[in-house]
Amino acid sequence: MSSLHVLIIDNSIPHRKIMMRSMQDALGYLADGGCVEMVSNTAEVTEKLQTFHPHAIIVNFAMSIIRVHGERLVPWLVRTSGVPIIAYGLSEVLRPTAMSAGAEAFFLRPTTDADWPPFCSKVVRFLYRLVFLPEPLINEEATKAKEPPAPAQPSSPAHRIDLPKPPVTTSSFGIQMPKPSTPKKVPAEPPKGQNSQAEQHFAALARQAAMQHATAIHEIPHVTLPAAIQPAPKIDLIAIGASTGGTDAIADVMHGLTPPLPPIVIVQHIPSYFSRLFAIRLNEECAIDIEEASDDEPIYPNHAYIAPGGLHMTVAREGGRMVVRCQPGPKVHSVCPSVDVLFDSVAKLVGGTALGVILTGMGRDGAEGLLHMKEAGSPTLGQDEKTCVVYGMPRVAYECGAVAHQLPLPHIAPAILKVVGR
Repeated sequence: MSSLHVLIIDNSIPHRKIMMRSMQDALGYLADGGCVEMVSNTAEVTEKLQTFHPHAIIVNFAMSIIRVHGERLVPWLVRTSGVPIIAYGLSEVLRPTAMSAGAEAFFLRPTTDADWPPFCSKVVRFLYRLVFLPEPLINEEATKAKEPPAPAQPSSPAHRIDLPKPPVTTSSFGIQMPKPSTPKKVPAEPPKGQNSQAEQHFAALARQAAMQHATAIHEIPHVTLPAAIQPAPKIDLIAIGASTGGTDAIADVMHGLTPPLPPIVIVQHIPSYFSRLFAIRLNEECAIDIEEASDDEPIYPNHAYIAPGGLHMTVAREGGRMVVRCQPGPKVHSVCPSVDVLFDSVAKLVGGTALGVILTGMGRDGAEGLLHMKEAGSPTLGQDEKTCVVYGMPRVAYECGAVAHQLPLPHIAPAILKVVGR
């Protein structure tokens, strides 16, 4: 594995020294280390692309107004660099613009010097996983084979290579079962070859930042839920579905959830590859572990699993434990993955001990499956019209009687916590 090369574009003098120092410290925790270069103008960018060969570029989105040969900076970087572009800025309102310009992710910029080290550690850890983890299997033949391609010799700075499988720990939410750790979890005895020092450093900072963010969400005053929303006797699984506008809606919900929680399975209508990036981004931002699901993977408490783009996701039981199945199949309601496919499998397998949630989206996918969950005895929640980007899926679900409680988006996470007994 080669060291991680990161190029930063920022013309703000106050940021430069502390950001460089924080990035160098964060890269130092990687087993193979890393290098960082910082530039402040487009001429320097062109030179560094030819001489430094970065694996990824981080850009202050305030510089996006700059034009290079008549083209905006970020789209130009996406087109010419051939590496992931990560943007950061002072406001969440910039996120949609940055993502539509081609950025792989958008991070909120620190406002105090003390916030730069955890910010840089989070970005480095995100880039490490983005650059060096292998691509997911997305075509039918590869999925059937279930054999990842053998890693080739690096031919470009952005080449991804295989990493060791995560270690194993234990966790429970009313049930006892072994649980694989994710990069947020720090095993007591890391396996040979795993960079335990880096994992401990990044895990501590990521967990601290995520818990602080989740705490801030819960401290929003006066979220009054309907009295009819009451704790359920038992919830073994939470199932969430969304489409248009759903990535932000799901992020809003997941930011508001803290352990202990039952497993969460999520279908968002999203292309393959982007589902992986979406999971990586949420895993860095949230207090629970979030990953893109894989076929026959056991599911565990305090984990959320996002359906891979292009594959239907269902739940099943195998050897006494619950697993997710991710398989190719015909489109349902013109989409794959389909929320209905997931919700139907949850209704059949889990019955009344699941919680169903339907969020913003176009069309009717998920309405019938959510109704089946409700008929099986599951509590159900739906996003209201005012806070939806597109009031399609939640509207159809509400009109057919599938939604027991319709709520504004900021109330969905508190409602989930209340239903599961939190």
